[in-house]
Amino acid sequence: LRSILIFHPMNILYRGRKRISIFSGDVSAERNHLDFSLYPYQIDVIKEWEDLENIKTVTVVACEQMGKTNMFIVGLLWRMVFAPCQGMIVYPSDSLASETNLQKINPLMKHIPQLKSELDKPRSYRSDRYAFSNSTIYFQGAGSKIVSKSCKVAIGDEIDTWPVIGKLDNVADLKKRTRSYNSSITFLVCTPTEQNRKNMEAVFEEFKRLLVFEMSFM
Repeated sequence: LRSILIFHPMNILYRGRKRISIFSGDVSAERNHLDFSLYPYQIDVIKEWEDLENIKTVTVVACEQMGKTNMFIVGLLWRMVFAPCQGMIVYPSDSLASETNLQKINPLMKHIPQLKSELDKPRSYRSDRYAFSNSTIYFQGAGSKIVSKSCKVAIGDEIDTWPVIGKLDNVADLKKRTRSYNSSITFLVCTPTEQNRKNMEAVFEEFKRLLVFEMSFM
C-alpha cells in the first residue's frame, strides 16, 4: 500500500510493517485494519485530501455499502493530524451525526496517538464537536440551518436524503462555509436510488455546471 500511495495517513495507520487494528472499535467494519485490496477504487478519491493548495469540491456518487463514509473519514483524520483546521460534517439527521461519531470516528481516533492525546483532554469531545487544541470539527444533522462557521473542510454525508426545509438549501449553505479560505475541500457523498431521483438530479446538474466551468479554463 505504501508503494501505491504517497499519502501521509499511512504514517498514522501503519507502524513499521505492522498494520494497526485501527477499525477494531468499529463493529460495522469488515476488517480491523485498512485494506485497499478490498476497495482499490477508493484510492484516487482519498488522495484528493492531499491537496492543500486549491479550493476543491469532491462529490462521491455510489451505491450502498461501497465505503463512501470511509473515504471521508480517512481524509478527515489525516487533515486533523497533518493539516489541523476547522471543519464540519453534516449528516441527514442529528441522531445519525451522534451515532456515526460515536461508532466510527471516535473509535478510530483512539488508535491514532496524536488524536488520542487530544481526546484525553477535558471537554475535547462535546455533543456537537471535537474541540482539540489545534482543530475543531463540528457535526450536526441537516434538519436545521447549517451552523454559521468558517471551515476549511466541509463534509456532507448522504446529501440526497437530507430533509427539505422550506426554502433553505443546506448543501449550498455548507459550501459557503469554505469561502473564507484560498484552499479548502468540500466533500459530498450521495447514494442514487429511485426514491431520491429528484435530489440526485440536482447533484448531476451541479456536476455538469462544474464540468463546463472547468473546461472553460482548459
